Amino acid sequence: MLAKSIVSHEKSTFVNAAMMLKNQYDVVFYIDPVGTNMEDNGVRETDLEYRANINQEILRLLSLFPPKKLVILSGSTGDRINSMLNYID
Repeated sequence: MLAKSIVSHEKSTFVNAAMMLKNQYDVVFYIDPVGTNMEDNGVRETDLEYRANINQEILRLLSLFPPKKLVILSGSTGDRINSMLNYID
């Protein structure tokens, strides 16, 4: 919803389609960005305020359209991977 390169009605169309398909997934993993270091990999946006806004939008959409099962992953990359593997094991 915050992408500057996509027009408003296309954003809404995409969100509505995605939310209709969300029940096809048994679990949604949300990666909490707290404690995650910003890295410039040439792909992701490096503006911290913009990324915080993106995270708030993700949380808003998860609240409006809750998945069947939401698993929150936090900590270091290794911690998050281990948590995910423990959940699916």
